[in-house]
Amino acid sequence: MLKVDGEHHFVNQADIRWIEAQGDYIRVHTTQRNLLTRMTLTHALEQLSAARFVRIHKSCVVNTAFVRCLKPTTAWGRPLELDDGTTLNISRSYRGAVEQLL
Repeated sequence: MLKVDGEHHFVNQADIRWIEAQGDYIRVHTTQRNLLTRMTLTHALEQLSAARFVRIHKSCVVNTAFVRCLKPTTAWGRPLELDDGTTLNISRSYRGAVEQLL
């Protein structure tokens, strides 16, 4: 459950594509909409299934069910592509864990 602008939204974990940190807030990208709520990324991770979600950057978590592929390493990092075409960079510190999980 996420509180957004005073309303409580029930979100199924299976519908969450990825989550990005934005200061003291997180933006939850789902299959239907994007929700901005006051919560830390660490707290959100504690509530999510470790088998389904992986941290790829200090400010980003993805649902492995929506990962299409890992792109070749570039000068800016190793991009990960989701099934909707969204490209997210994996930071060097999380690269090993991501590659093992995926």
